[in-house]
Amino acid sequence: METQTKAENIFQLKSADASNFEWESITKVWHIPGGLGSSGVFLANGPQGAVVLKPVRSSACSEVFASRIAKHIGLQAPSIRILSKDDYRAAMRSMRSSLFSPPGDKHRLQDQRLQELLLIEYVAGVPLYLSQSFKAELEKSTENFGEGYDCVILKQLGEICALDMLLNNMDRIPFAHKNEGNISNVIVGHDNTVYAIDQALMVIKNENMRAGYCAALKAALAEAQSMQPGECWGRVKKHLCENTGIKVEDHCSQPFYRGILDCHKKITTRLDVSSSTGEGSSIDIIRKKVYSEFMAVRGPGPFFKEGMACVDIDFLTHVLTSILS
Repeated sequence: METQTKAENIFQLKSADASNFEWESITKVWHIPGGLGSSGVFLANGPQGAVVLKPVRSSACSEVFASRIAKHIGLQAPSIRILSKDDYRAAMRSMRSSLFSPPGDKHRLQDQRLQELLLIEYVAGVPLYLSQSFKAELEKSTENFGEGYDCVILKQLGEICALDMLLNNMDRIPFAHKNEGNISNVIVGHDNTVYAIDQALMVIKNENMRAGYCAALKAALAEAQSMQPGECWGRVKKHLCENTGIKVEDHCSQPFYRGILDCHKKITTRLDVSSSTGEGSSIDIIRKKVYSEFMAVRGPGPFFKEGMACVDIDFLTHVLTSILS
């Protein structure tokens, strides 16, 4: 009962302006558990609305960079920025004096991993696995199959999968990736806009593994281009069925594939590769902007050095040139 009440309260919150949030306005905080090895996130609410505060370490630069890539392509993703030291102290001080729900979760503020925080825009909506709109859309698509009805949510899921293929993000919907995925990183807004949350860039350094990954991407794209349900769609279908309890038919692969192909086109046109090293490309420009932002807010140091090392444009350039060849 408590979990249900907690969820209902969270989903009814409004989103605050994350660019101008007043820390002293926080009145209530929820801790949302994360996956294995994760500290989860804190959802802070007040009269202005809600924001998300995520404990991070060296992954901060990579997550901000991946979020900027998503927005540059044109996908829906929450705004995100690293907190300055002053903002970090103000946020922690305000959360310590706020009401936690449940009260016992306040001890999580003592976690030693809470050394840095990302401020993330709160997305008003529900996780895909709880979305009644998604269920209604799938049911309607079955009733109207053959009449040209398109699943707008499934199409947006395809777009997000194309982004994750570029970034090697395995923590969402498994299409090119042969893993369990994490459907909770997809939020359906109240207007059926689908948001990708918790971005990640997972760089592959080993040349053989990188070549294998690019081969898997080509196979996944070929399946989408054929518009014929295959192994990759089978993983998506299984994942959606197991996590939503909704029966997903093979004809639902069509809007999903269209989403992948539409986003793939955006990726190849908006993320130009100007040289073999990626220098001067839009990817390089985004990286430099993230670099400048972190330098201005945090300054040089181990946290910054380790974080920017994770933002490897050589990997993205390799992936882009591979799928374009």
